[in-house]
Order: sequence, then C-alpha cells, then structure tokens
Amino acid sequence: MQTRTTSIDWPGAGGLSSAATRGGMRAAATSWVRFVLQFSALLLLARLLGPSQYGAAAAALVAVAAAELLRAGGVGWLVSRSSDATPALVTTLHLSCTALGLVLAAGLAAAGATLPADRLPGGALTFPLLGIVALAAGLGAVPTALLVRNLRAGTVAVAELAAAALSVTVALVSAAAGAGALALLLQAACYAATLCTLVLALAPWRPSRPAPLRDIAPHLPFIGNATLTQGLDWAVRSLDRLVVALLFGPAAAGVYTQAAQLVILPVEQVHGPLRRIAVPSLGRLLGDPERYRAAYRSIVTVAAGVLWPALAVLAVLADDVVHLAFGPAWHETAHLYRVMLPAALALVVTGVTAMVTLAAGIAGRQAVWECAISRPATVLAFVAGSQGGVLDVAACTSVAAALLVVPGHAFVARRAGLTVRDLLGSLAAPGVVALTSAGAAFLVRWAWGGGVLGGFLLAGLAAAAVAVGTALALPPTRRVALRAFGHLHGRSAASGATAS
Repeated sequence: MQTRTTSIDWPGAGGLSSAATRGGMRAAATSWVRFVLQFSALLLLARLLGPSQYGAAAAALVAVAAAELLRAGGVGWLVSRSSDATPALVTTLHLSCTALGLVLAAGLAAAGATLPADRLPGGALTFPLLGIVALAAGLGAVPTALLVRNLRAGTVAVAELAAAALSVTVALVSAAAGAGALALLLQAACYAATLCTLVLALAPWRPSRPAPLRDIAPHLPFIGNATLTQGLDWAVRSLDRLVVALLFGPAAAGVYTQAAQLVILPVEQVHGPLRRIAVPSLGRLLGDPERYRAAYRSIVTVAAGVLWPALAVLAVLADDVVHLAFGPAWHETAHLYRVMLPAALALVVTGVTAMVTLAAGIAGRQAVWECAISRPATVLAFVAGSQGGVLDVAACTSVAAALLVVPGHAFVARRAGLTVRDLLGSLAAPGVVALTSAGAAFLVRWAWGGGVLGGFLLAGLAAAAVAVGTALALPPTRRVALRAFGHLHGRSAASGATAS
C-alpha cells in the first residue's frame, strides 16, 4: 500500500535534468499511444455517428473543455511551479477547487432540469454527465499538479492512457448500440471520472490542516491571469463550434469540429507532456539566463521539429486521410484542415510561449496580450469570415492566428528574458524539415497513378524518410535527436549494468 504524506515535495525524483528527461520521454511515449487509441476511436465514431450527430454532441462538449480550466488552470500551475507554496496553502487550494467543482456540477444539473430532454444531444443524461466531468476536474486538479511539481509527468500520462482506454471502449459500445450523440458524452464523463480516481490513488499526497483563505490572496493575480488566459483560449477554440452550429447547422459544425480535431489532437500529444516538464523545469532555471534560454530553444525545436512536418504532410495528404479514415460524408473536412494549417503551425509556437509565461510567473503579461489584442483580433476575423461560409471562417481566423505569433512572442516573452531571435532561430530548422517532407509527399502522391491507399502509404513513407534525413542533416534538430538518443542509450547501459 502506498505511504501517504502531507508534504508537497516528495523524495525520489532524482536530479532535475534526469528526472525531467526521464519523465518527459515516458510521458511523450504514453501520450502518443493514447493519441493512436483516441484517434482510432475518433475514426470509428465519426463513421458511426455522421456529421450531424457528431456536430450536435460537439456543441455540448464545449462544457467539457471548460471543465479543463479547473483541472489544468491557474491553481494547477501555481502548485506545480511555486517555490513558496506550503502544505497548508495547497490543501486550501484543493478544497477550493473541489468546492468549485461541486458548484459547477450542481449548476449543470439545475440547468438540465429546466430544458426539454428531447432538445438535448444526450437526452436527460446530458447535463448530469457534464456535471461528473466538472466534479472530477475540481477534485483532481491539485493532486495532478503535485505529480507535475515532482516531475512525475509519466505517472499522469499512464493514468490518462488507462482512462482513455476505458472511455473509448464505453463510447464505441454505446455508439454501436445506437446511443448516437450520447456516446460522446459518456466517453467524456467516463474519462474524467477514471482519470480523477487514478490520480487520487497514484499521488502519495494527502491534505493537511488548511491555511486560512486570506493566505491565497497574494497568489490570486497569478491564478486569475493564468486562468483568464486559458479561458480565452478555451473560448476561441470551443465557442466557435457553437457559433458554426447556429449559423450553418449541426452538419457543418461536425465537419468544422473534425477539422479542428486534426489540428488540436497532434499538437496536444506533444504539448501535453512537454508542458508538464517545461513549466517546472524552466521555472527552476530562471536564475541561470544562459541555461534558461538554451532550454527554451530546445523546447521550441522539439515541438516544431516534431509537429510542423507532421501537420504539413497531413495537409498534403488530407484528401486521402479523410477518405480512408472518415469516409465520403466527411470530404469537406480535408479542405477545412488545409485552410486551418497556418493556425495549426501557429498553435505549436504559441503553446510554447504560454509555457514560458507560466514558468516565469508572468501570466499577467499574457493576459494583457490576449484581452487587448489576440482574442479581439480572432473574434473580428471570425465575424468577417461568417459573412461567407464555414471555409471563410476557418480562413480568416487561421490567417489572424499566424500573423499574431511573432508580435505575441515579442510582447510577452521578452519579460522572461527571451528575444524574437531566440524564437525565429529555433524555428528555422523545423521549417526546412516541414517544407522538404511536405514536398516529398506532394511529389510522390502526384506521380502515383494507383489507388488511394497505395498513394497515401508511399507518400507518407517518402515524407518520413525525407523528414528524418533532413532533421539529421541540420545541426539544431540533429543535436536534439542525438541528445535524446544518448539519453536512451545511457539508460539502456545503466539497466544492463544493474542486471549484471
């Protein structure tokens, strides 16, 4: 049985570098297994439900994304990075998050009681299931943050994988039984409840005597700004689906949501584990500017080096991917995804910038940028695009997102001792890898005269080979790859020596 402790810093993490790398690689590997599992389920659910049912459920699932503000919001990042947090303060934050989760769950249950069940995508179960998500998010927020604080991102990733496996099974069985949009709501509730249960079991922490509520006051600016920033990000990435559904119907919302999923899912598989390592690690390097800037450049190179080529090749092969994976009913998804590509590439960079603001404790600076410039510009772009159709909405918001990347970094990250040169210098090599791999995919697919599956496989293999070759030929990406290989080799050698 696991020994429980009221301490918020646990023994056994090892050195910062080794623990961060070990936990990060374990989290990344587990996260990609989870991605394959969830993406496979996404394909099956898309075929079982169709665009209309999928779009109806996507509108309700906006509340699920909102609940993430509890589990991964300002309180979580404060606990994971703060050097002056105490067990008493953390206990008070835990109780506050749990209480907020209860209030949200009760509010959702009350809202569900006032609406006709036949107007809801999941019938009478819609709001109770969303309430489960909110309660689980509040209860698991601080234990999750403490695992991250102690560089145990791999533990969180394993819990997420187990929760994903169970929830995907529930969703597929429900959809096959004819549950329709309710299947996606069941999946969300099952995932949240399972993840919360596992995190509570795996974290060795237990609450102590709470601190007075007034002790939270000095931390409220950081909590508020971090939550506001993530809340605005949630609003832009979620409420657009509601507006699309209202303006163009549930089928259009389903196609739009699916294209956005093709953007967000790959990015989150890298950003999720990277964020859990980057924020506490960068936070501990603030006193060493050279190592701090070098770590930042490595993080940008890793994120863009992995994601940019994958996103670019996916844009080239989008028609094949949608035809093979989702079926003919979803053909508009390919066009939408290609239009969203600039926003996808931008999201990779802005996600790392957000990590920097959390690590450096300058969430207020990020909040000013979001409130004054970034989100108003996105809303204006959305309004301009809505005068046409769904494709125009995606195009306008995508261009706006791309144009704001460098100004946003200049405004925010310079407070953390970083320059635009740090950003652009880190993006040069990944940009070359993305262009060459996408070019290889395009040429092979264009020259192929056979079936869709054969062309897709050949183009994908060619793109992967060119991406690896180019990455190894360029010094920045080669250094990152060799460092990762060296760590793996070192672990293997150490394991062999231990076994001997």
